[in-house]
Amino acid sequence: EVVQESLAELGPASTLMGLVFEDVCKLLTTIRKREGFSKSELDELLAVYKQSDRQGNGELREFELAHCLNWLGYPISHARRRKLWCIVDVDKNNFIDPGEFLKLVRLLREEETTFAKKLIDISAGQGVPREKDVKDMLFKLGYHPAPAVLSQALKEMAAACNNQADIFSVLGLLRSLRESQVAGLRESAGLSDTLAQKVRGKFRLKLDAGKRIDPTEFERFMYELFKGSRTNTTERDKIKQLVRDHCVRGQLGLSEMFWVVRLYEDTLEEEKLQREKSASASVGFTEQQVAQFRQAFVEADLDGSGELSEQEILILFEDVVSLNASQVSRLHMELEELGPRKDKIDFSEFLRILGLLVNSESASDLGGF
Repeated sequence: EVVQESLAELGPASTLMGLVFEDVCKLLTTIRKREGFSKSELDELLAVYKQSDRQGNGELREFELAHCLNWLGYPISHARRRKLWCIVDVDKNNFIDPGEFLKLVRLLREEETTFAKKLIDISAGQGVPREKDVKDMLFKLGYHPAPAVLSQALKEMAAACNNQADIFSVLGLLRSLRESQVAGLRESAGLSDTLAQKVRGKFRLKLDAGKRIDPTEFERFMYELFKGSRTNTTERDKIKQLVRDHCVRGQLGLSEMFWVVRLYEDTLEEEKLQREKSASASVGFTEQQVAQFRQAFVEADLDGSGELSEQEILILFEDVVSLNASQVSRLHMELEELGPRKDKIDFSEFLRILGLLVNSESASDLGGF
């Protein structure tokens, strides 16, 4: 389909009279520029990109990329998303432009193709892969469909391929499961399953009874969901304003509650990015250095939580910067001052500490960065 569309764009003369060398170059350039997507796929992906680009400047921030992938139905973890970010952010400017976004989605498709091939290999001679093997593949890719949804998808795959599965039927299964998730993700404002379930579970009885939720009650729930907001006047005011903005006739339904949570999450992510910018600017790190530090941080984040423990931070500092005895002492002092937070250090805090150490004495060796 992609090749046929690209050929059509060359015009009827090329199609009827055959391709010359220049035509082949144009064809390959078109396919490469689209990262192998058909025109309809390209249009859909770029529309989702534009929808999530809240600043409208063609530069996605990390949480905006997460919204894009949720909207497309990709069940991608925080850790996996950050690793892909490091791969496709080729200019190391800490944003994802449209071309890099297309490349990232292509990598996700290629990963699914690789897993589909493996499933066909281990299922050779069986006709249709065993449900256990399919579940194992889905788990590795991050899919967790409900048993009924998976059962129906497997039946449809078996019927479509006449009980002789191939790589295309497995990819069709993945596409079917992804599309089945899209409606739910869009209905829940792109929230993760975990967060959406917390909102539903808290208010299920009232919602099932056809009732709407009082704003004060939902504010209390938000303070439970985002623990630090309860004692922070600024954060409490932000939550109150969001709740007020989404009330319909003085109350909230499920959709409005989903959007309050989503928008408040976005606010927290924006603030985190601003802290990272401030931390790097205060010590003069370049965008390229920050991108490399981020990659090192992601690789050190073994559990994919987005935070490092004290032990992980100490190991990371050994890899990133050569510290003298005085700086090692300063590092331990900074960690102790964090108290319980020293086992929950995010990237902005890591940059802040790194900047303090680098500027504490004469310039240190940043491990090649």
